[in-house]
Amino acid sequence: MVPDTTPAAPIAPVDDDSQIQVQLISRRPEYAVSAANLLVPLSFKRMSLSSLINHLLERETNPVPFDFVSSESGTLIRTSLKHYLASQNLNAETVLKLEYFPSVLPPTRSEGPQQPDWITAVRAHPHVPLVLTGCANGELAVCRGRSGTVRTAQAEVHASYALSAVAWLDGLTDAHDDRETLDFYSADNGGQCYATATLAHGVTCLAASRALQLLAVSDTRGQIEIFDVSAHDAGCAPVDADADRAAKRSKKSRTAAAAQQQQRRTKLSKMTLAGHSDRVTALAFATLPNGETLLYSAGWDSTIRVWDVATEAVRCTIPMPASVVSMAINPYDGRVATGHTDRQVRVWGRLNDVSAETIVLSGHMSFVSDLAWSPSRGDVHHLASCCYDGVSKLWDTRLKEPLFSLKVPKMEKLLALDWKQGHIYSAGDIGCLHLYPHDVTLA
Repeated sequence: MVPDTTPAAPIAPVDDDSQIQVQLISRRPEYAVSAANLLVPLSFKRMSLSSLINHLLERETNPVPFDFVSSESGTLIRTSLKHYLASQNLNAETVLKLEYFPSVLPPTRSEGPQQPDWITAVRAHPHVPLVLTGCANGELAVCRGRSGTVRTAQAEVHASYALSAVAWLDGLTDAHDDRETLDFYSADNGGQCYATATLAHGVTCLAASRALQLLAVSDTRGQIEIFDVSAHDAGCAPVDADADRAAKRSKKSRTAAAAQQQQRRTKLSKMTLAGHSDRVTALAFATLPNGETLLYSAGWDSTIRVWDVATEAVRCTIPMPASVVSMAINPYDGRVATGHTDRQVRVWGRLNDVSAETIVLSGHMSFVSDLAWSPSRGDVHHLASCCYDGVSKLWDTRLKEPLFSLKVPKMEKLLALDWKQGHIYSAGDIGCLHLYPHDVTLA
């Protein structure tokens, strides 16, 4: 049989005056309209479609702006329907299925307290409006939004080593990048350092499990140490009686800082997890539906490892397409998001099937330095990312493009990001904490 080499007929150009059938779909009952196909002009854009829906809902006096996404392509409709059809090589005979939801407007940026050096780590408290920041000069600060710094750790504690990670326990915890030291601070009692731990190599990142009362700490050689943080003295080395008496005498004869140094306990590692062949850059605890808690680690060796903390064994190792810089686990549906050196954000399957890649989110121009899922159950599809290119993005992971991008006014390398208490926080190499109020619920 001779193959048919007749070229396919080109799709006829579409006039602006033409119409197309659309089916309008909403996952939120209060905004749902009839599922019947409607004829609309191809010149319609987002605002015209929004006006149509508000008219059908009889909301002309209190209209709601909507965004629209093609159910087939997952593309946000940002142009006229005519231009969208042309971009997808479709004609006006297509029945276009459009899912719609309330528009998300970019939040207005405000600035928190200025820090004296690069802000290399940011963690917001999950329950109270406090933000913990770590700086490149070794300073640990607790901030209350825009109102200023609540307290700062004593500079001599850190001896000018950069802080690579910070975490909230019942108190505060910080870790030093080049220094092999982990410090534990009390949230009360003036924020004093009550314990320290020493690792074999420089600390890279932290993860805390409130359920298990454990702290995971990784280092530059890929080793992970687990510490008991159920109490200030949990997992600490026994106190030497002579040293204790010397510490009490030092309160009278030496400075307050020297006395505090003497009173610090030494935290000992509960267990060691070895398996990564290079620097670990991200750690996260996650709880399975059956109540079991696992530890996820990722790093420059382009793998994610899933650890059973109870048995100190690796459950599985998942190869990644590029080195991992950041990772976040969705607290509600268990999906794993990773940020990479190839500038991509990847969203993987749920905790029991991390190897199944579901979507790749493109748009950043450099390493994706940090990620955070929305803390709201109603925003289960929302993910925030920040990058060395100075841009933060908010994604709806059902779509292929960001809902919006947030560019800071000055040239800045963004290094850290978190999302708690109705705010997205980001910071980087100009020492400014950026605050973006964002607490809306989408479909």
